[in-house]
Amino acid sequence: MLRMFVVATAISAKPFGSLAVEPMLPNTNSTTPDRSYLQPIEVGGLWGYIDGSAKVVIKPVFESSAHFSEDLAPVKVGGLFGYICPSGTLAIAPQYDEARFFYKGIAPVRKGNK
Repeated sequence: MLRMFVVATAISAKPFGSLAVEPMLPNTNSTTPDRSYLQPIEVGGLWGYIDGSAKVVIKPVFESSAHFSEDLAPVKVGGLFGYICPSGTLAIAPQYDEARFFYKGIAPVRKGNK
């Protein structure tokens, strides 16, 4: 099963379960795809990322993932959330029970009851 979250895109199904995805720059009227914009996808219960040409650039290895914000994306590994950079490298080690998007350098997180 392939599942993905898409923002401002045109999607067409191709034979044999592949997808062609043409993301547009967020919040613009541009029809030129932004090939650097990464989209989360789910394959077999694990999450990874594809680029604008539908090429897998971060293999599905995460229990959960979300969109990038300020070059960081929350991902779940071993039951805890941390953050990865667009290369797929962990930037902040998994240590949180809940993690949200960064905005102006700050992201709300929860660790236990705090």
